[in-house]
Amino acid sequence: MKFLCFIVLCLASCGSVKNDRMKELRYTIDIWDRDYSLAQTTKYHIDNDSLVITLISGLKGESDKRLVGRGLEDSEKERIQLFLGKLDLGKLNDRYINDLIEDGDRKHLVIQLNNDIKKIEIANYYQKNIAELFQTINLTIGDGPKIKYKQR
Repeated sequence: MKFLCFIVLCLASCGSVKNDRMKELRYTIDIWDRDYSLAQTTKYHIDNDSLVITLISGLKGESDKRLVGRGLEDSEKERIQLFLGKLDLGKLNDRYINDLIEDGDRKHLVIQLNNDIKKIEIANYYQKNIAELFQTINLTIGDGPKIKYKQR
């Protein structure tokens, strides 16, 4: 009986340590998805509390347009934090660029996890961890404009 109580207490404390670690993870993700052919950039901003998607016009005289702006639900917060808790920013390169293609798919990311900041440029290049990040964010976006990123 004492052993069973010990096991239950251990499992409960492990769960609370995980929850405390997740609450401590502060993050901000900014993604600029550039579409030069349409002279616009879609900016995705996501943090512990909210999601904002803005269409930034590259044409003189046109104003930016907020497409989505809302708070995150608890399940969305948990999904993002679970993914980010496994993401090792130190293993990501600063640049993923295919020099053989000048136009096409171009993105700029700034990821901040607590005090660690990673800036990444992507141009016509597929990287698995980045794809998984975009998939996680796309699940959160719901009906809004998705981040397009395909393996070529």
